[in-house]
Amino acid sequence: MGPITDPGRNPVIRRRWPYRSCLDLACDVETIRTLAFCGVSAGVFGYPKDEAARVALRTVAEWLDPGRFDRVVPPCSKPTTRPTGTS
Repeated sequence: MGPITDPGRNPVIRRRWPYRSCLDLACDVETIRTLAFCGVSAGVFGYPKDEAARVALRTVAEWLDPGRFDRVVPPCSKPTTRPTGTS
């Protein structure tokens, strides 16, 4: 979902519109109470996962209408190493 990383353009602005579009569409459907997001262009498209999560959190926080949704799940990055004592 979203644009591929392009060094000649502002990647943050280009990655905000998919979140806004999803929120706008979901807001139009009264029965949608929960949303979950992936990291836009993260992974195989080369955009850093941590930055994708920050963009998502900022964009959703700016858009969010308090009380409209019961739950909004942002993208998360998997840790690159496991904590001591886990298998």
